Order: sequence, then structure tokens, then C-alpha cells
Amino acid sequence: MNNNRAAGVVVLYHPDLLVIENIRSYIEQLEKLFIIDNSEFASEFFADSVKSNSKCEYIFNRGNLGIAAALNIGAQKAIEAGYSYLLTMDQDSKASENMVQTLINFYKKNTTESIGIVTPFHNNKGVQKSPASKTSILLTAMTSGNLLNLEAFKKTGPFREELFIDYVDKEYCLRLRKLGYKVIRLNDLMLIHNLGDARIKKILLWNFYITNHSPLRLYYRTRNRFRLISKYKLKFPLYCLDDLKNFLIEIFKIIVYEKQVKEKLLMILIGIKDFRKNISGKYQVI
Repeated sequence: MNNNRAAGVVVLYHPDLLVIENIRSYIEQLEKLFIIDNSEFASEFFADSVKSNSKCEYIFNRGNLGIAAALNIGAQKAIEAGYSYLLTMDQDSKASENMVQTLINFYKKNTTESIGIVTPFHNNKGVQKSPASKTSILLTAMTSGNLLNLEAFKKTGPFREELFIDYVDKEYCLRLRKLGYKVIRLNDLMLIHNLGDARIKKILLWNFYITNHSPLRLYYRTRNRFRLISKYKLKFPLYCLDDLKNFLIEIFKIIVYEKQVKEKLLMILIGIKDFRKNISGKYQVI
């Protein structure tokens, strides 16, 4: 399968009307878009708006199966339809002009290299500035905007559904890297990505990026973070040490800057406890 054809998958969870505008930024750059809806109730306004577009296939999961399961549905459908590449998008991301073709062209120009993912630079609410170099070799990349090499995907295996959400993208990238595939970012290619209630806070000379994740998201981040550290500490020790440092920084930011501090710290502790008990999948309220 080496036909340079690209499909896409976008995962929805209780989307608003802005999602339609985001999808319009890349739908014409793809041959097919698989729209996987993890909402508990069908998004009628959204389903009606895409039914008339022959490029779209809307799949309603009748509940939240997790980001990994939704991505796997899109990947499997793309493989069955004979596509070489799969663009993975979040519902709150907007593509730049010719983004997909630029990502494909990079693959075409570098056929001798083992590349698993090519991704654009993420511009989170205009905060980040891209490096001066044209490309960067990454250890991990966020899901949105990635153009997956589906031949590499078949060798690497599907996204880990037991993680449910958070660290699904990091785990997949580490598996790619373990098998010798590269994850490459094109620094002059932009993806507009909005991370919820994120904002910047400054202390002296340092800027802190405050993400304001919900307590439940912090549960998944903590549980899955330690799962990856446990699994990859020997293969990628520097990544694991850096992520432990990030964990401590995140706790500091929660205590100093965020609301629901007690609830968030409690869910972090539960995440650590469930990691130790080897509990995975969707969080179950007891």
C-alpha cells in the first residue's frame, strides 16, 4: 500500500458548532473523513450537517469508548479502504492551508527513512513559537494533526484501549520509536489547537502554561503516566525522568493557580493507587 492516499479521523465528545468550522479547514484536503462520536447522545445538528458530504462517514458509538478505541475504528476503516496515511484530529483543532499535502510530500521526499508520524507544529492559542529549524525529531507527539503511516501502524499495533484517554498518543509514539520509526515535526507548518481553559501565568522570569484539566482527566493522566514510566523506564530513561519532573510541576501549578484543588489532588492519588493495582480502562465510580 503505497498510493499516497490520505483519510482522516476526528474524535468527537459532546461537540459544539465550532467543530464544523474546524472540520471544514481540512475536509477538502482528504479523500475520506471518519467522524467517530463518543458522546452519550447523538449530536443531531452535527450528524445532519455531514450526511450530505460524501467524504464523511459518521459513526456514533452510543457512549464514550475512549480516544484509543475511536482512533482504532478510524484506522481500521482507512486500512480496509486501502489508504496509505491517516490524519488524526481532535475536535478543537483547525488545520492550516495545504497541511495534509505538505505532510504527504514530506513522506514522498524521504522514502528511504523509516517514518511513523509526520506532524505540524502545534500553536496552542497562539502561545508557542516554533523553532528556527525546519524539522525536529520528536520522541512523542500529540494526537491532533498527526499523519500516520498506516504500514507502520500495522507493524506497531493499535492504540492501547486500556489507557482510555491521556497518554494514548505518547504510548503509541514510544512504541513507534522502539521499533525504529521516527516521529518528525515540520516546524513551519501550523496546526491551531485549543486546549480547553488553558492560560499563561508568569512568575519572575518563568512562564507557566496552566491547562486546568478536570479532576477526572488528572486521574487518567496520573494513572497512565506512571504506567508508561513503568513500561519504558529502561528503554527511554530520560523521557521518564522528564515526565516525573513534569508531574511535580503540574502538582505545583494545581495548588498555586487552579480551582478544585482538593478534588484534583484526590483524583491524582486515586490514579496512583489504580496504577499500583494495575487497574485500566474507563474510570469506574464506586
